[in-house]
Amino acid sequence: LPQIFAILANEENYPIMFHCVAGKDRTGILTALIYGLMGVDENLIIQDYSVSEENLRSRIQELSKYDQKLLMEGALMSPNYCMEHILEVIRNQYGSIEVFLVQRIGVSLNDIQNLRAILRKSNV
Repeated sequence: LPQIFAILANEENYPIMFHCVAGKDRTGILTALIYGLMGVDENLIIQDYSVSEENLRSRIQELSKYDQKLLMEGALMSPNYCMEHILEVIRNQYGSIEVFLVQRIGVSLNDIQNLRAILRKSNV
């Protein structure tokens, strides 16, 4: 994660896209962390995460070409309670996503500040 945030914190890397096979676990958690850093309401973060399940159902056969595990029952689920729990643990143990990223994960505060500045610009 520190390397990912270092990439996101460099404006020369934009426009930028990040993804994984299904786009709900690694991508969903990274997106939630970014949303949290940007002050997005937790309810919207949770709602955004849970939409992945609906969107992926129609693409299961296509995605399974890349990863057969996606055909397993439950592999495409992204229920609200999963993201609720992630955010609750971060909040209860660290107080904020920023503190979690800096103290637990090792993301630099400078990278977080740069990322925020980049995302607040309207032309990026």
